[in-house]
Amino acid sequence: MKHKRSLILVMCMLLQIGSVHAAEQEERLLLMSDDLAWLMDVRIKADDSLQIGFLPNTLLLPIACADGYAAPLKNVRMETNQTCITESVGNFLHVKYDHSIYLHMKAFGDDVGVKLPPDGLKTSGSLVDYMHKASDELEMSMLFHYKKYITSDLSLMDYIRYYRRLHGKKLQITYAYMNYMDMEGTAIPMDNLLHSIKNKISLKQDDIFLFVCILFS
Repeated sequence: MKHKRSLILVMCMLLQIGSVHAAEQEERLLLMSDDLAWLMDVRIKADDSLQIGFLPNTLLLPIACADGYAAPLKNVRMETNQTCITESVGNFLHVKYDHSIYLHMKAFGDDVGVKLPPDGLKTSGSLVDYMHKASDELEMSMLFHYKKYITSDLSLMDYIRYYRRLHGKKLQITYAYMNYMDMEGTAIPMDNLLHSIKNKISLKQDDIFLFVCILFS
């Protein structure tokens, strides 16, 4: 227990180092998983407010690694074609992503002992409920094996930087969705925009660590 407390203290000190920061710039990240029914476009604005856009994995898009042939995103295995998916979504939305993150949800669920639902995680609410349950089983040792649960071009220092950037703030989160028609299980986009809803959700400081876990675990 003493060693665990010492480790936590050292990590907290590390996260608080460098309290003076240069002006932050807007950043864009794409989160994906073959175990989720949608991809998440995360926009961290210069004022540190967040917009989280949801794109269904059935969205019909020109696939960059298939000579622009149009297909639902879920038809391309995201785990092994992360760059292709990122480029395809970026081309469609006219966005240059700073980073992309693949979430190994099954590996994470196996290690925390909280299995994924048989039909997968179909809604944002089901993901939040799942992560609330999983957070009770998280162990500090899992932080040292984070690469088992994610594949990305982010370094450990990038994760620390994001934590420091968002820590201690009342986060303002706006959600955004695609306009599309569902035709026989395929989402046909009506335009190439993410439309934000008016309602904003504020996360209190006590909820920030859970949010970061949901976003980057």
